[in-house]
Amino acid sequence: MERHPDPGLKRRLVRELPALDGADWVKLTGGRTNLVWRIDAAAPMVCKQILGPGPSVLFPNDHEAEIAVMRHVAPMGLSPQIVRVLTGDFGTALIYPYQAGDIADGPRAATARALARLHALETGVLTTLRSKPGGAARVLADGDAILRRVDQPGPLAALRPTADVPPSRHSVLLHGDPVPANAICRDAETLFIDWQCPAIGDPAEDLAIALSPAMNWIYARKTVSPADEAGFLAAYGNAETTARYTQLKACYAYRMAAHCLVRAEAGDQDYFDGYALELATLEETRQH
Repeated sequence: MERHPDPGLKRRLVRELPALDGADWVKLTGGRTNLVWRIDAAAPMVCKQILGPGPSVLFPNDHEAEIAVMRHVAPMGLSPQIVRVLTGDFGTALIYPYQAGDIADGPRAATARALARLHALETGVLTTLRSKPGGAARVLADGDAILRRVDQPGPLAALRPTADVPPSRHSVLLHGDPVPANAICRDAETLFIDWQCPAIGDPAEDLAIALSPAMNWIYARKTVSPADEAGFLAAYGNAETTARYTQLKACYAYRMAAHCLVRAEAGDQDYFDGYALELATLEETRQH
């Protein structure tokens, strides 16, 4: 059923920003965790209503972390600038200017360059974010924990990879969910939205999400080719991180396949296709 804006949220927003009175609210697609609308005023705004912590282990929904990180990175042009944070019976809502541009249609070079810029930032006061140091043992353990939530694991358990890659020695600010739907492309530049999954950790984590076959299919109906992957990694431009991503690729595919299987069993049909794509990646990496 279509979710309409909470009347109390609309009244509160108009009190805060009277110029939005009478504007149309248009439900935006793409987000699968929260409710997001474009408010079609003279200066269009976005209203993102947070719906709670969410069930995903891989993609948490932490609005306090989202607010802190957006305020930290917006001056660098990597995120919209928050205009208001509203709280009430409707929960929490973030208000920021609508970002015109194209939704990324796959792992674009501009997205890779934006991630490189993000990963080069000082983490500053962001000391309370979750930690994702990466490394084979941690990534596989995360996959195992997710897979334990599945009723029918199928062939995935038998395809669990083995790897000996230590945690990253270099921790950076991670977007945590740089899927195509969260990358807004304007000319040669990209900024990110939906910052509810940030972390401090291994930069290869963001590359794995951005290049995930499942995430690119689910959000952009894009099959990631070897040329797409190579172009993205070249545009990112850090040999150490791209080498770590390559070494950990099978581990990331195992974890993502487990995530997709959980979502598919919960009734999200798109994730069956994503699961199959991540299985294919696991099978391919075993052959090399």
